[in-house]
Amino acid sequence: MKYCHGLRILDSKPLPRTGPVHPAAANPSANNPSQPHQNPPPRLPLLLHTRPIRRWAALRDVHRIVFPGDSITQAGIYVTDFDCWLVSQGLDIEVLRLGLASETGSDLTPEENAGHLKAHGFGRPFISERLERLLAATKPDLIIACYGMNDSFSLPPDESGTKRYADAITHLRETALKAGANRVVLCSPPVKDSMQINRGVEDENISRYTAWLMAREILTQYVGADLAGTASPEELFPAGGGELVKLVDARRSILFSVWMFKIGHGRPGSPGGPNTKATETFEQSIAKADEITKQITEIFAKAVEKKK
Repeated sequence: MKYCHGLRILDSKPLPRTGPVHPAAANPSANNPSQPHQNPPPRLPLLLHTRPIRRWAALRDVHRIVFPGDSITQAGIYVTDFDCWLVSQGLDIEVLRLGLASETGSDLTPEENAGHLKAHGFGRPFISERLERLLAATKPDLIIACYGMNDSFSLPPDESGTKRYADAITHLRETALKAGANRVVLCSPPVKDSMQINRGVEDENISRYTAWLMAREILTQYVGADLAGTASPEELFPAGGGELVKLVDARRSILFSVWMFKIGHGRPGSPGGPNTKATETFEQSIAKADEITKQITEIFAKAVEKKK
């Protein structure tokens, strides 16, 4: 268990703090039974990089990372930042952003959910309702979860509320490990002053700063990445402009919808919820995501050549 600048890490086993490891030290994804696709998209070639591709110790044997959470994760700016860093390192790791707005880490009583039901027409969903389906469908190697914002609005402001939250998050971790995840990283929700809500540009900036901090803390404190001088995803791809970032975000959005439909949940108005229907098959959506991965590979190659 470790606390670091607002990021709480619970890990199933100690992590070596030895920095990057060459991919030869890791098992190739083709031999991994949890390989995401039957025919995975091509890896970023070694020759595209001005330095050798490195396999970071914390990401050894990781082929799929799943981010469950609430609206902070569904919006997913920090997940895009994280995914962009993986791309910049040439790491062939699939990232699934599967947060659900309004969701809590804790189960709420009908009385605790009454206010949300009255205000929005539906009660807050709980991660416990979909967790086992999520794990069975995605088979993640690594879980990075962020819950607590909605729990803080809903649970009693005393020790009983804290215990329920702690029990729920511990259950999430233990369930994920039992289902086959190698590690679980738990992020505390970002601090946000309620006086700043709905204040236009200020609120937008706070959201952007929060996403940057969350991604940065995960990368530096868990992965062990050196982000000195890197202030934004765009700076990871200086020769590629913002196009690579847009493609990473577009791929993330496609994968969000297709997997949420596959898993299902009880929140109205979000893919996979009541009265929603997918417009494409699972295979069609995955093919689209794979096509974007090919575009990312091509643009990354041109960017590296331009930089030489």
